[in-house]
Amino acid sequence: MTKSGREMGRENAARLQDYLSSIDKLPTRGGKVNVSAVADACGFNRQVLYKNEKCHKLLADAVEKKGLDGIEIKGVQHLESSTQMVPLKKLQEAESRIGSLEKRLSELRARVVGLEAKMRRYQAIDEELISRGRRASIGPVCSFSKAENV
Repeated sequence: MTKSGREMGRENAARLQDYLSSIDKLPTRGGKVNVSAVADACGFNRQVLYKNEKCHKLLADAVEKKGLDGIEIKGVQHLESSTQMVPLKKLQEAESRIGSLEKRLSELRARVVGLEAKMRRYQAIDEELISRGRRASIGPVCSFSKAENV
């Protein structure tokens, strides 16, 4: 004999009530109730917790008592309590700083490219001088006179 939808709904609500009274804390996932784990423990599909009004209310009450974020009804969205809003002034300051850092980075990259080109040019000149048998002397990097070494 098959049961009617109302009978199954009452049974599901009773199972959920028994489950909620037997546990100290609800299973969580990412700070919210793990609806799938609750449904598995009760022995029914998780959609029951969304569609059965009595089950939804029982779970919402339990969540409120335990201090977790609950399940959402389709079409209803809210901000999580852990989401912090950044003041507009701080956001603008950060964007300004990021912009100036990106500008500085592009300037430094351009400088590196210029210095690499200059280095390649000097290497080509050095190779040409060596191939012809001449070498340019760089000279001392730091020239101290003998009197200064004393």
